[in-house]
Amino acid sequence: MIKIYGIKNCDKVRASLKWLKSHDHDFDFIDLREQPQTDATIEDWLEHFDLKEILNRRSTTWKNLSDTERTDITKEKALNLLKQHPTLMKRPLLVIDEKPISLGFSEARYSQFFLET
Repeated sequence: MIKIYGIKNCDKVRASLKWLKSHDHDFDFIDLREQPQTDATIEDWLEHFDLKEILNRRSTTWKNLSDTERTDITKEKALNLLKQHPTLMKRPLLVIDEKPISLGFSEARYSQFFLET
């Protein structure tokens, strides 16, 4: 089972969904704004990805955070930030068989995951 977590108006998310459809992959799309995730789910993601990788420090949301919120990021602090601001997560998050696989989208990476296996 393939799951894509993201925000429906995100260009990278749309590109990943388009790629999956064009390669005949069935998937579930989970919009993080419409379906907030549990602490356990976000903690699982934080175990699989480095904090610098999962937090989108280029986002407007990140830039609008206070200096206090942006400094000394721990897993606990990242969990709280991601719950409060789902747009802080780098997108899309690709999950295959309940295992977080990849953040962001690139055709080359998706080809490696899906076409070479």
